Amino acid sequence: MNIELPKKIHEQMVSHQFVVSIMGNLNQEFLKSIIKITDAKLSKLDVDTTMKNRIFHFMVECTQNLCKIEDEDQFSNNSLFLIGKNEEDYSVFLGSIFSKSDTDTIIDLIDKVNSFDSQDVKDKFYDEISVNENSKKNQMLLSLLSISKRTKGKIKFDTFSIDSVNNFLSFKIIISNNK
Repeated sequence: MNIELPKKIHEQMVSHQFVVSIMGNLNQEFLKSIIKITDAKLSKLDVDTTMKNRIFHFMVECTQNLCKIEDEDQFSNNSLFLIGKNEEDYSVFLGSIFSKSDTDTIIDLIDKVNSFDSQDVKDKFYDEISVNENSKKNQMLLSLLSISKRTKGKIKFDTFSIDSVNNFLSFKIIISNNK
C-alpha cells in the first residue's frame, strides 16, 4: 500500500474532527461493537446523555432496520460508521452498499420524510404504525420517520456507484444541543 493513502485518510479525519470511525459488516455484532466503542469515546468527551441517546437511536435504526437489506456478500465488510464533532454539534454517518433499486427506494423515502415538518413527521409516524403493514418499504419508512422524529433533524444522504448494480449509500444526521 502506498503511504500517501493512509496519510490522506488521516488528514481528512483530522480536518473533519472524526472522533469515532469503524468499518465492518452491518449485523448485530457490528451494532454491539459500535455502540460499545461509541459509548466509551463519547463518555470520555463528556457528551450529555440526551445527545448520546440521539446518536445511538440513529445508529440502531439505520443498522437494524434500514441496513438489514444489505445482502451483497462481496461487500459485507464495507459498511462504515463515523462521528465527527464541530463545536457542539455531532455529525453521524452510516454508509453501506445497496443494490441500485434499493438505493432508489430508500432515497425516495428519505425525500418524502424530509419534506415533512416536525409535526407532520410525528403524525405520519403514528399513522404508519396504525397501518400495521409489515412490508420492507413500510419498515424503512417507519425507520426514517423514527430517525427524523428522534434526532429532530433532516436526514442527509449521499450516494455513488460501486458497479453497474450497486451503490454506496451514506446517511448523515447532524445532532445539536440546540435542537
